Amino acid sequence: MKIKISKKNKRNIKRSKNNRLSGGKPLFRNINQMQNTIAQSMHDAFTAPNGTNNIRQFSLVSDTSYFGYFYKIDIGNNDTYLNINVNNAPVHSGVRQLGYKVTVVSPNFRERWRAPGGNEKSTVTVREFREECSGQYSVFSATCMDGANSITPGIVACAIYTNVNSIAILNSMIHRSANPRTTATAQQLLWFLTSNNTVRIGLILMEFVPHSITISTAIDQSVGIPLRVTFLANMMRWALLRSAFTTQLLHADFHLENALYSRYPANTGYPGFYHDIDRAGRLIPIDESIQIIDWGQVERDAQISADITQLFAGMHAHIRAHPDEFVNDVMTAMHLANTMSVNVYLQFNTRILNIFTRWLQVARRAGNQYFTWVTRAFGIAQADGIYSFAICYHEARYMRNRNIVLANPHIYNSIVHAPDPAIMNAIAQIV
Repeated sequence: MKIKISKKNKRNIKRSKNNRLSGGKPLFRNINQMQNTIAQSMHDAFTAPNGTNNIRQFSLVSDTSYFGYFYKIDIGNNDTYLNINVNNAPVHSGVRQLGYKVTVVSPNFRERWRAPGGNEKSTVTVREFREECSGQYSVFSATCMDGANSITPGIVACAIYTNVNSIAILNSMIHRSANPRTTATAQQLLWFLTSNNTVRIGLILMEFVPHSITISTAIDQSVGIPLRVTFLANMMRWALLRSAFTTQLLHADFHLENALYSRYPANTGYPGFYHDIDRAGRLIPIDESIQIIDWGQVERDAQISADITQLFAGMHAHIRAHPDEFVNDVMTAMHLANTMSVNVYLQFNTRILNIFTRWLQVARRAGNQYFTWVTRAFGIAQADGIYSFAICYHEARYMRNRNIVLANPHIYNSIVHAPDPAIMNAIAQIV
């Protein structure tokens, strides 16, 4: 199905002043940072024009990862890091929030640790930290340009700091902590770093879509609404499949805390990047987005990748052949799907179950013995079960949004294209 954008709507995308979108995704460095290192870019973003610190506060997003913590940073005005919007021509908006992954790095092998009052955690090795940064950025680079829907947050900085500098960074976080949970986790990190001078912290600075929570939290908040739980769980299944389809990389740590989900109503003035087109050809902001995080455990499997490629070929053919199942509201679309194509979706369910069953076996070889939610079958009766109509619905929207972006040749004019040489160099030099 070729989506046509009306001439009027193309003009609106390029020229509209009153409806200009603020914020969005994915995240890049400003083109004016091309000649700078990522350390200089960080300095530029975190330093206000009057020379004071530009960081407003740190807030904890998730402490469930066994290998670290995920925070959000609020910063003041800057034009160092840019969001890309549908109507960039080449108008951009400076980033006001960043994701901040903190991991403890040990010299030679993983080391379990538990601070007083905290959960058990594990360090990672230098090699594992470097591979996580490299894996995440390779997925971002592969998924952010051809339609600009990155399935993982864009990295703008990453480094491992000395023990002394790590302690200084943690003290700064505590000083700008937004709430007791943020303070407590930073103090737990500080306790371990001061107790063991052989460990350091590794930081990954990345995109943060406003109002992001883990998909696990979103599902917990939706208990009692089976259809919503089904669509959330299958949104994550779709993102895992789509990233593997694009990159041939299999994320091997797919628990429900490793996806960041945002639902930010468009009428708040920050609708985000992701859009759809309605039946009349009008541009429609979509409130929801999802991104997979924690790419420290990545596997490859040629047969699974081939089967995912065939699955997407089948889904795309079905979407083209049955457009009415995907351009209506969810309830109408679902009714049409159940009326017209129920047998097709039953077959897709079985294929997806087979793929994730083998994918889970690959993940288990990497050391993960759980996360079996991905193989739960089938549909709304089992609220988080595989529901291939929802996966096709997300894919159809994703493809239409790509067409919107690709209709504007100026959208990337204001940024350093991925892969950004300075970021690649920083990852390569992690020691």
